[in-house]
Order: sequence, then structure tokens, then C-alpha cells
Amino acid sequence: MPSRSRRKNVQEDTVSTDTNTEATEYDGNTIALDADPNAFAGENPAEAAVQEDLDVETPTEPDADDEVEELPAGTDASEDAKPKAAKKEKAQPKRGELPDGYVTPIGLTKAINERGLYRNREGEVAELKPQMVYSYIKNAPKDRPYPGETVTDSVGASRENCVTLEKGLEWWKQKNAAADERRKNAAEKAAKAKAAKEKKEAAGDAATTEAEDNEPAGVVEEAE
Repeated sequence: MPSRSRRKNVQEDTVSTDTNTEATEYDGNTIALDADPNAFAGENPAEAAVQEDLDVETPTEPDADDEVEELPAGTDASEDAKPKAAKKEKAQPKRGELPDGYVTPIGLTKAINERGLYRNREGEVAELKPQMVYSYIKNAPKDRPYPGETVTDSVGASRENCVTLEKGLEWWKQKNAAADERRKNAAEKAAKAKAAKEKKEAAGDAATTEAEDNEPAGVVEEAE
């Protein structure tokens, strides 16, 4: 039976020769003693080793039930993400249709030109401008006013100076008749004035001639 001192020496030799490969058991896990001591500083070495395994992501296969949308070639996926601009609603017109039979001063102007009812100062048929109609409306005499009305059009807008075409044309014809009457009266007045002037001039010439005829003859002295 070997002595105690000999067993002690053999045990020390065994420990010294296996230092590089010696391992110890820590909480049920075998950890190499030659590992970096700082790797497990402040934590349980076994838990650290397990955590390293959990941090590694394992690629997974897509589920067969998941639908993958395929975009046509040349399509930018970002285009689908952009919100589509809302379509602008068509702006409602500020003016709508007039009630049946009504026209504006511009519409009345058109009807007058189509019927050749405008004549210039020389009495010739000419083109009437809308500005002239508005002027006639504004300066219409009190005994023959423009028969305009304020009406509501199809969009609810209030429209002034509207008139039925029949009344508008009748008003215009009356205006023409009054203008013709004024021209006739002016022409007759001018003719009378001319006749009176000519008569006066003729009377003056006759008086002068008569006076000359009634002048006594002068005394003629006989020469010695």
C-alpha cells in the first residue's frame, strides 16, 4: 500500500499535466477553463452560451397560404403607395339658362341684326353693337321705357334687363318709328326754314327793285 506522500505527488502531477484540457462542470454545463474569462463577466456562463444561440436568426420558408402579389414588369411598387388625387368636380356655371322666351340685351342685339332692324343716321341698314343697345336701354324716354325684367335663371342666379324676345323687338320697332318721326319732322322743319329764307330773300330783292323803279328822275341842266 503506497504511502500518503506518494499518492499526493501523483495527484499533483495529474492536475498539472491536464491543466490545458481541464474542464469543470458549472450549473450542469461543461465550460472549458481556457475560454476568455471576460466573455462571461457579470453573467452566468451557461446562460450566455444559450443567449448566443437565440440571437441567431433562422430563415423561415414563406407560408404556402400567404398570397404574394406579383407586379407587372416595369411597375414601381412605390406608385401604389401614392394616394391618387381626387378628381375635381366640374365647376357649376355662374349663369344658367333663362326662362323660356327670355333674352338678354346681347341676345336682343343678335335678333335685331338678324332681322335688319337697325339703321344708321343715313337710314341705311347697319350692324348693331351690344354696347349701343345698353345705351338705348339706359337713355330710353319715360314714355317708352325698356320693358326689361329681373328673372332667375336655371342655377338660381338673378339676371337683370332680361326681356321676352317679342317685347324686346316691339320696343325696338317703336324706337325706330319714333326716330323716323323725329327725322321726318326735322326734315320738314328744315324745308320750311329754307323756304322761308328763300321767300324773304326774294321779297327783299323785289322791294329793292321796286324802290329803284319809283325813284324820281333827276333834273338835267342844258348846257350853254
